[in-house]
Amino acid sequence: VRGRWWRGECAIAAKELALGRLAWQWAPIGLTAGELRFDWQLEGPDHALGGTVAVRPDGWNLEAAGRAAAALANPALAAYAIRLDGDLAMEALALGATVNEPASAAGTLHWSGGDVAYRIGGRPFAAALPAMAGRLALVDGEPTLAVATGAGERLFEIRLAAGGWLHVALTKRFLDVAGNPWPGAVADDAVVVEVAEKMAVLSAVNFGPP
Repeated sequence: VRGRWWRGECAIAAKELALGRLAWQWAPIGLTAGELRFDWQLEGPDHALGGTVAVRPDGWNLEAAGRAAAALANPALAAYAIRLDGDLAMEALALGATVNEPASAAGTLHWSGGDVAYRIGGRPFAAALPAMAGRLALVDGEPTLAVATGAGERLFEIRLAAGGWLHVALTKRFLDVAGNPWPGAVADDAVVVEVAEKMAVLSAVNFGPP
């Protein structure tokens, strides 16, 4: 770390994953809204992200935009035997939480598509997946990322619930595209598999009303 609390930079790593250089600068204009606001940039060999973070007595807000190689997520996905290729782009991503109101969640993510390797039941699989777009929104007080094909066909949803529970719901269409056709006679956009896991790093985060 070097610099001061109002302007500086540091190197960030998590579980042997080098996330690059984080730089921040205090934005005094935030004081007019009663908040402590910082502009930030996170840069590495395969990613460049930036935005603002603001903290108030009653909550916080985070805004971000930029691009990253999908491989940046592979160390975290390795525990689930998943590996991605391609590129991610983030547009006007915004998250927020307050003490007295539900959270805010908005923004769009794009994945260029690419090769995906995964394992089910001890068997390896591989598929070339098409480009996808995800829209982040607040659904019943919970941040939800709905992912669809470029034509708007529903593929899967990722939902963060109170207490740090992360839910992933897959549709029949997604399993078909991933090379594991669902045997049942259901609609293509029907959810056929849903899993949930409590993420320790998010267990203290409350995105909904108190």
